[in-house]
Amino acid sequence: MAIFGFTNPVFGVLSSAWWLGEGSAELGWNALIALVLVCIGICIVNVKINTGNKTA
Repeated sequence: MAIFGFTNPVFGVLSSAWWLGEGSAELGWNALIALVLVCIGICIVNVKINTGNKTA
């Protein structure tokens, strides 16, 4: 459920651009790079790293 909370910035930018009719000036390279960085942050937080410790 937490991953949906992290997607708020992504859907916030996309939905505001759609509903407010923002043009390409607001959705330029800066916004695209920011959204990619947010997605990378979501992946970093949610990917479980295998440390090799075997506890059974």
